[in-house]
Amino acid sequence: MLRLARVGAALGKLGHDGRRLLVRHHLHYALLVIGMVIVGAASVALLAEDGGGGSIDSFDDALWWAVSTVTTVGYGDIFPVTPAGRGVAAFLMVTGIALFGVLTANLTTFFVERGDAVHTDDVAGDDQVVARLDELLRRIDLLERRLVAASTHDHPAVD
Repeated sequence: MLRLARVGAALGKLGHDGRRLLVRHHLHYALLVIGMVIVGAASVALLAEDGGGGSIDSFDDALWWAVSTVTTVGYGDIFPVTPAGRGVAAFLMVTGIALFGVLTANLTTFFVERGDAVHTDDVAGDDQVVARLDELLRRIDLLERRLVAASTHDHPAVD
């Protein structure tokens, strides 16, 4: 049960960070657009390939092909054979590369900002520690002077 609770807590933190990344960097719009592009490309490819003798015979096949193409996997099990279908494929390839560039850049920004926040907190904490140490050193110096003054006053130096 404890392990399950720890996994749940980790997934909750991951979900929170993921939502923050999506919303703060407007990636939810990019994912919405890419979803629409995939469905639209699958529809156009199905229309272009219908009766062309290719392997895209249903919307399921067209959707599978569009997803594998935009993710740059391209298994090769389903592929367009008509010029219009290949044009859609080229568009999906470029779109997939652009999508992963945007995702990579935003993930990098997210982690850099997160690291800067941790570093900023560390610096603020360091400043407080240094200020506290300076105060302690000042008090120690004051105590030493008082002790020296008290000891010379109680035991005057013999000439």
